[in-house]
Amino acid sequence: MRTWVYRVAHNVAATHVLRQRRQAAKNLVSLDDIDIASEAQAIDAAVDEARMLARLHALIQRLKPLDRQVVLLYLEGLPVEAIAEIAGLSESNSHTKLHRIRTLLATQLHGETP
Repeated sequence: MRTWVYRVAHNVAATHVLRQRRQAAKNLVSLDDIDIASEAQAIDAAVDEARMLARLHALIQRLKPLDRQVVLLYLEGLPVEAIAEIAGLSESNSHTKLHRIRTLLATQLHGETP
């Protein structure tokens, strides 16, 4: 059973990587198709958003495994009741953990010390 679970997880991860590569290849354009002057503001906004997401991802990776699991399940859009069941926590504990993690991430993203 354990080997099968690892194999399924590996196949899912490999498929995800391949899809990401295909999607990135679809977004490429030639130099003739790029209008730099009109897209400057959109590019700046996209770069800022990408930097913020990279910082958020780095902060999430620094969390303890259980906290990381709770916040990732929340970011996937699962309700707190489902998160509690998956993580093996009570609903009130999940609410509390989620609130504390969101507060911690928000303060660290905005450069404040918690």
